[in-house]
Amino acid sequence: MIFCDVDNFKHYNDRNGHPAGDEVLKGVAEVLRTNPRNTDFAARYGGEEFVVLCPQTPLESALVLAERIRENIANKPFPFMEFQPLKKISISIGVATYPFDGKTSDEVLKSADEALYNSKTNGRNQVTSSYQLKEKKNAA
Repeated sequence: MIFCDVDNFKHYNDRNGHPAGDEVLKGVAEVLRTNPRNTDFAARYGGEEFVVLCPQTPLESALVLAERIRENIANKPFPFMEFQPLKKISISIGVATYPFDGKTSDEVLKSADEALYNSKTNGRNQVTSSYQLKEKKNAA
């Protein structure tokens, strides 16, 4: 599971208006629709959050896809992006896998959300896996 959140979206909406924010969401959705494999399923989760379900996908492959999505959004031209804190539209991503990160869909989503939160708190515009977080905790 790849869990994505548009960085500083409230700032974008407040500065440029909801119609411009809607265009950002459409642009992000287009990248999510065109990058995954035919077997993957991308959907808007809520607000400025999106999820990509990648069945039968090992962590390494999901991380490659997540990084490609992150890079394609960061390089996509959007109106008013120069006024964003990172001077572009970007997303933070968390990746989690079944069954390593959870035995149920709710547990996997929670793990992906925790990894996403880590991406946000460590500077945004990056990909973090739940596995990386568990390795950090074990090393501490």
